[in-house]
Amino acid sequence: ADLATIRAGLRGSATGLNGGTGTTQRVFGSFPEPVGGAPGSTQRLSHGREVTDGWYAGYVASSAHSQPLVVVVLVQHAGFGAITAAPVARQIFSQWTLGHPGPFLPGTSIAQ
Repeated sequence: ADLATIRAGLRGSATGLNGGTGTTQRVFGSFPEPVGGAPGSTQRLSHGREVTDGWYAGYVASSAHSQPLVVVVLVQHAGFGAITAAPVARQIFSQWTLGHPGPFLPGTSIAQ
């Protein structure tokens, strides 16, 4: 039951299930396979300046033509994870499950 709750939360973050808006819904909402994950960011000092690193940790569940895949993406000095790292994860998921990169470009959070 606990694992099902965690998976539901990660799916909701990725796709905005149940009428809600997920944190990375713009990136994963149209993805043809079940995706779950969460973005984040950290602020730290680098050479006396505060910088923001974006990250995304997620998975695409197994399907009829693919094994499950878990990825963790860190994009340093790039901003928030939903904008910078989640599109990179989508590219990896697209290549793994569909055999080609998807329509998202890192740093855009929108289809190109």
